[in-house]
Amino acid sequence: MSVLDLFVQSFIQPGQLVIIFKIILSTLLGFVIGWNRRSSNAGMRTFSLVTLGATIFTIISVIGFPGNTPSADQARIVAQIVTGVGFLGAGVIWKTKFELTGLTTAACMWTSAAIGVAVGAGMFALAVSGTLLITIILLLKPILIKYEQN
Repeated sequence: MSVLDLFVQSFIQPGQLVIIFKIILSTLLGFVIGWNRRSSNAGMRTFSLVTLGATIFTIISVIGFPGNTPSADQARIVAQIVTGVGFLGAGVIWKTKFELTGLTTAACMWTSAAIGVAVGAGMFALAVSGTLLITIILLLKPILIKYEQN
């Protein structure tokens, strides 16, 4: 048995494959959302990291704090993801005298975190369909602008 085989056997235990799938899926879904925002301040890397981070925190809350006691309230970590990413999103909103920018980017960050939480909680259909809807919404802007100009 090679050193690589020993490493893989010790690192990847039966339950770990699901975790690896979750973090890869959340990163890919974040990448899809970020690809649609590549012209903004936050792009593919930012959104991939937001979804990945939310997924990791959700996995930690589910696996690391099993049970349903006040000291093991799994919803607390998810609640902190919501507020923490909201704070992060607030940093991309800029107001000048005549213009307010960054709202869509902030909203995308917030919904990307929700996608990450959904993946971390094992709600794959919710995460994929949510990503699809976010993508459709973001792709509609150029179409709507072109329609309004005609």
